[in-house]
Amino acid sequence: MIQRVVGDQLYSVERDIAHNFGWVGQEMMKRMNDRHWKEIEEILRHYGVSDEEVGQALESFANFVMSAKADERAMQDALGDAGWWNCNPYAKVAVAAYLGNVLMGVYHVGVKEATAGGMPSPIERYPNLRTHAAEMKNFYRKTPWHRLILLAFKSLFKRK
Repeated sequence: MIQRVVGDQLYSVERDIAHNFGWVGQEMMKRMNDRHWKEIEEILRHYGVSDEEVGQALESFANFVMSAKADERAMQDALGDAGWWNCNPYAKVAVAAYLGNVLMGVYHVGVKEATAGGMPSPIERYPNLRTHAAEMKNFYRKTPWHRLILLAFKSLFKRK
């Protein structure tokens, strides 16, 4: 669990998202139904993904969300039980893309609300995000073989 204390408030990323995930899931489904993301629609058409297959991925997503319990199942097992792994891979990509888009929008609005009344911006608590993104950009500029060698070399010296 990722916890952070800000002032006298204890935040848990996972808990806070879990409390609001019903709305996030419904908003994601609404946006998918609107079909305004042309690139996703092109991918689905290009790979011949039917509306039924998209619906199956959405149903599996909802089954996964609604089956979450405080048990010891690994996420991949819970996804399997919900039927996610049996869905068309491109339908799953569409669900994940829309889910990410909604979460980015939630963040965009939430960061403004979090600073209301003169509160310090949450952005101040993650100054390394841009540095990490720049490192990842440089990493992905390398050839696949170069990246593989770097990852292998890094794993040799990984602290345990």
